[in-house]
Amino acid sequence: MNFINTKRLKLELISVKDCDFIIELVNTEGWISYIGNRNIRTRTKAKTYIENFKSDKNTIVRIIKLKETNISIGIITILKRDYLEYCDIGFALLPEYSNQGFAFEAAEAVINIIKESSAHKYIQATTVPDNLSSIKLLKKLAFKFEKKIEVEKKTLNVYILKI
Repeated sequence: MNFINTKRLKLELISVKDCDFIIELVNTEGWISYIGNRNIRTRTKAKTYIENFKSDKNTIVRIIKLKETNISIGIITILKRDYLEYCDIGFALLPEYSNQGFAFEAAEAVINIIKESSAHKYIQATTVPDNLSSIKLLKKLAFKFEKKIEVEKKTLNVYILKI
């Protein structure tokens, strides 16, 4: 499924045409603080970053776009992390699009697609303990706190959702 449409959004699979947007997103203060500095500041590095996602059959990255204007505002991912038992959902938005319900709308649509496919019994999500906006969103999506783990010398909260 290449596109997922919601009331306000279009979620489309990431491609190398998204290089400039990825450079902008991964260099926002929120991304660097909560996800980590990826040192992606050139189109070449962005292209490699995107191609790595696309070549991993256990990873789906979608660009979140406003349906009305086709402007890219964020990403939503489903991927299998080595340190988690189940697939992980992740999301990030440009700061000017935060707190407007876009991340919830995108995540809910992706979760509903997963529920329809019956491919998963659970979905997990991780966040650093001080990312209060992500924690609030995960709770709104009905994720439950599961445990704390240590990954690369960083403490992460793990949340889980029964499908």
